[in-house]
Amino acid sequence: MNKILVILTILAMSISAYAQPQGGRPPQRFGADNSQRREFSPDEYHKRMREFITCQAKLTPQEADKFFPLFFEMLDKQHKLMEKQHAMIMKGKKDFNFTEADCEKILLLSTEMEVESKKIEQSYYKKFHNVLSWKKVLGVRMSYERFKREALNMFNPKGNGNRRMQPGF
Repeated sequence: MNKILVILTILAMSISAYAQPQGGRPPQRFGADNSQRREFSPDEYHKRMREFITCQAKLTPQEADKFFPLFFEMLDKQHKLMEKQHAMIMKGKKDFNFTEADCEKILLLSTEMEVESKKIEQSYYKKFHNVLSWKKVLGVRMSYERFKREALNMFNPKGNGNRRMQPGF
């Protein structure tokens, strides 16, 4: 349960970084000076994720070409669930007139969505195995978790993002 909460927190933080207004801040790109927060680009994020995972999991170009469409399809499905969960929580924040029954409903639906997200992930592992060995599927998962941790450091507005990701970061 704690692992699910950590994963959802990381994903929510990466989504909130995307949703932040850009007014007044000069945009920056990956690899620029870390003294200011960089502009978030979903395309650049996916490109860097693909490079990082390909390198870390030791995927061949052919394996990567077959694997990443499936991987991004899975992430899109999980993202849609997260958006529903986020909308439900935000609606409650606006109303702030929760009854105990409302709170219970939100918590139960939220955990159901988390379980559904994990079921999606589990079903895609079988699809991933159609194009990769189990060893590489595990390598992809571990690489993806590392990428998310390091990507959060890169976008840290407090200037703690001095660690640089490899490759290309």
